[in-house]
Amino acid sequence: MTDNNRGPATGIALDAESLRAELQEAPEAHGLDPEQAAEIAALPDGQINSWIHELAARDDAFWALYDGLRRRTIAHLAEMHSTAKDVEP
Repeated sequence: MTDNNRGPATGIALDAESLRAELQEAPEAHGLDPEQAAEIAALPDGQINSWIHELAARDDAFWALYDGLRRRTIAHLAEMHSTAKDVEP
């Protein structure tokens, strides 16, 4: 997620309003019955948005670690490959 809870690839905003719309349209897609979805939808905006921000921060941290690991792995493999090419068989 990025600023304003917009996904980097889609630009789609996630906030309490959009979460409620999702719950209303397809509660079963989240393993909820209509009553459970209604209970979640009744939570205050602040509580829903707080969890969105918390979970988005966790996702951001995960993807930063993933990206760093991917880059380090590629750099290491490139270095190994470069070194191997310089060695005479």
